[in-house]
Amino acid sequence: MRILFFMRSTVYVRNFESTLRLLAERGHQVHVAAERHQVLDQTDVMGRLSRQYPGITHSAPPVPEVQRWSQLGVELRKAVDYLRYLGPEYRDAPKLRLRAELTTPVLLAPRVGRRLANADAWRRLLGRFFRWCERGMPLDPAVRDFVRRHRPDLVLVTPLVEPGSPQSEYLRAARLLGVPTGLCVYSWDNLTSKGLIHHPVDVVTVWNQAMKDEAVVLHRIPAERVVVTGAAPYDHWFTWTSSTSREAFCA
Repeated sequence: MRILFFMRSTVYVRNFESTLRLLAERGHQVHVAAERHQVLDQTDVMGRLSRQYPGITHSAPPVPEVQRWSQLGVELRKAVDYLRYLGPEYRDAPKLRLRAELTTPVLLAPRVGRRLANADAWRRLLGRFFRWCERGMPLDPAVRDFVRRHRPDLVLVTPLVEPGSPQSEYLRAARLLGVPTGLCVYSWDNLTSKGLIHHPVDVVTVWNQAMKDEAVVLHRIPAERVVVTGAAPYDHWFTWTSSTSREAFCA
């Protein structure tokens, strides 16, 4: 299988190192599209995996040709993300509401948001309007051509749920080309304290049942599309052995 895995930067590789190794060992071809993070990626996990496994390759992600459309899409999705935090689920989470407010686009001034917090019907209507606008925008040709050029059998993304979800364009391109898609949830808090999943995905992988419930309840993902895989970032713990005996440690 040919897998195209979009990550926001090479920092995200560390949580999927065991997954990438296993895919390569099983004969799959995986291309990771991610920007190199010079500050937080000092160990260059991506480079080491590419050198160790011929089936794992890496490049930077595509650069949108029409920046203004790309940025407008981000702003519209940020608006929908902000409306999420005005719902009753986040009534007792003032810090999360404030953080969302700080990234709110100008089309949703904070004072408007505070009024919408107590107007469920208007909030839902406005959210549908922003989604309609965002989904009617043209797909950037650079993103579409990048996906087409790699001829994947599957497109994966992580983390996806950042405010404004810049990675949503990759899902749109894959669906346009008829390629199945998946979100690999990066960490334990991503489904509750970040942005929304703005476009349909064929599968969402999570660590545990609690995260599956969050995907279903908070993101409206059908339960049959959410798969509990365990926490891949901690797979390496199963190979660790003690360096001393219990008796010596206790002494």
